[in-house]
Amino acid sequence: MDRSEGNPAGSCLAGWSLFVSLVLLCCGGCQTPARQLFPRFERESLESSSPWPHVGSTVQRAKRVLQQAESWEAEGDARSVDLYFQASILSWQAMAEQAVPVGSSTPAGTIYQASLRGLVQTAGRWGRLDGHRGLRVYLPDGPLDVPIENGGLAWPVHEFRKFHVAAPSLWPQLQRHYAIDGLGVPVVAIRSRPEVSEAGSIESFFPARSPVPATFLLCPGEATDSALTGMPGANFVLQMINPVTVDTVVVGQQTAPVARDLSAPFEYQLALQPNNPLAGFLNPSRVEEDGLRLLEPYQYGKIPVVFVHGLNSDPSVWAEMVNHLRAQPWFNQHYQVWGFNYATGSPFVTSALRLRQQLSAAVDQFDPGCQDSELRRMVLVGHSMGGLVSKLQVAESGEAMWRSISLVPLESLRATPEVKQELAERLYFSPLPCVQRVVYIATPHAGSALAARGIGRISSALVREDEARQRRHEALVSDNPQAFTYPFRRRIPTSIDLLEPSDPTLRAIYELQVSSQVRQHTILGTGGTPLTLRGSDGVVSVTSAGHPAAISEHHVAANHTGIVDQIDTIHEVVRILRLHLEDLPGETIP
Repeated sequence: MDRSEGNPAGSCLAGWSLFVSLVLLCCGGCQTPARQLFPRFERESLESSSPWPHVGSTVQRAKRVLQQAESWEAEGDARSVDLYFQASILSWQAMAEQAVPVGSSTPAGTIYQASLRGLVQTAGRWGRLDGHRGLRVYLPDGPLDVPIENGGLAWPVHEFRKFHVAAPSLWPQLQRHYAIDGLGVPVVAIRSRPEVSEAGSIESFFPARSPVPATFLLCPGEATDSALTGMPGANFVLQMINPVTVDTVVVGQQTAPVARDLSAPFEYQLALQPNNPLAGFLNPSRVEEDGLRLLEPYQYGKIPVVFVHGLNSDPSVWAEMVNHLRAQPWFNQHYQVWGFNYATGSPFVTSALRLRQQLSAAVDQFDPGCQDSELRRMVLVGHSMGGLVSKLQVAESGEAMWRSISLVPLESLRATPEVKQELAERLYFSPLPCVQRVVYIATPHAGSALAARGIGRISSALVREDEARQRRHEALVSDNPQAFTYPFRRRIPTSIDLLEPSDPTLRAIYELQVSSQVRQHTILGTGGTPLTLRGSDGVVSVTSAGHPAAISEHHVAANHTGIVDQIDTIHEVVRILRLHLEDLPGETIP
């Protein structure tokens, strides 16, 4: 009798030994990898695709595989990722073989585009695509990790963890959309800021999520795994191209244009990352992502254009303008985009201090050796109150700002050194040497009558400042009962308080001397509603929006809010930026 008889454990062991022996025999005889016979040891290998087709022309094979991939995707089958990969490779090979010009409109090019788009979409859906790990596919010979190569992006590819195929129809936000047909799949690549980001570090100048344009291309490269060099597709890589700087791609012995969608990141951000600028007005201490932010990493030799939004607004107001500028090759060659976000309910002199500090910190951080002269040729573009914040970067305060709120010298105040230092930082300043030009758009240099009317006073009364600041202000006024003007004694001035035409601080700012090294321009609106006085944008009068020190003044038939989006405004900013480049020796701007 067998020793295992009557012993269930022994029977199981004997059965298992026989099963293992048969498997080892099969593996030795047919040379099939054990992972294909034991899919439960590698769960994802259950998604391995069907064998490569060998019947028909390359185009025909690619088309059949694409059709099967689309069918499996419709059924929710993750194996569609692998078939899209196969179809992309076959169609690329078909393009490389053909004698006619290659492109997305040829039969092979059409299949390639559909296959690659399906590959990117399904790989993202099933967690197979990641900037750090690359693209994971399962082929008949086993799993393959396709590396992602950097094609000119400012950030390393491993810092991008999410990709969204560009689909403007899903995010219709902009008036103008800049895209070009070609080979490759345009995507919005999302770069996430590292968790550790100390104040003043380079990472502190970037938002938590940075969407940038990119174009994916699956094309021949170098195999990274010598054990897989004979596997079809093992020598292909997924290139992540910067469509701003790369125009063409080589296919076989020919070149083809690269597809690009430069507007998709702006559309995506506007649609999927809603903002609430009113919160930054009513609760200044709770503004998220405030401060100076860069669209991309600092680029040596390019002039920063710093966009500063206005009252009850945020940086999204610049989307239309930046979208247009970033589509111009000459702009990308010479300029880089920065933006400043701030709590619009706080006094704008406080916001101006923050911008002044952060611009200085950025220059010190990015160019400590003072080698980049273009970094010190900044252009500030401010809308509405943002224009006043910008002016305070290029003006000399002297004693004017302090005297607008106080009747006694700063040194004679009864206050702690910390409080005196805080007041001095806000009200005593000199022009930043790194700024050479300012563009004011609908800026109330002489204030706005609406600020002094009922709606302005009600809005101002709704602002809730930080409680700690309120207590410091009350203590300062209490300890110095005869030192301050009535508006300052009453409370911490809000941004609307400072926009009243009679406000002494606003009048002082109007009279401040701007650095002789700075050129100023004004763009003002004349499209006020019938309920407002003529010669106004509905909020700011033409008289207030103009300034005698400006070297140019441009009128736009638009209201106060919509003036930033107007193509006439954008063209005037383009003119000014081109004018700014005329100082560069030997430069010809197309």
